[in-house]
Amino acid sequence: MDASPEMLDYIKAMSNPDRLRIIGLLSQERATRAEIAARLNLSVKDSLTHLGFLEFVGAVSQTDGVYMLNNDRLELLAREKLGRGALLLYSVRRIG
Repeated sequence: MDASPEMLDYIKAMSNPDRLRIIGLLSQERATRAEIAARLNLSVKDSLTHLGFLEFVGAVSQTDGVYMLNNDRLELLAREKLGRGALLLYSVRRIG
């Protein structure tokens, strides 16, 4: 498996518990940075850091301060960077 910087960034994004909690929240609904921080009991600074990294890897996007999950990009990253096994894991998590 090629350990490209983009793949390592994706793995880093998905391996952080707070980032996974943010992804879980955004899989249910769109939210502002302040709403995410409050609902997940994160500091505004930490939420900004995590959201910035998730946006950098393409997992989330934001418009007018409202963040949303970028499902298509997550699926594409899983398929391209981690192969079939990761896509299966992503699909199971998305359904469950």
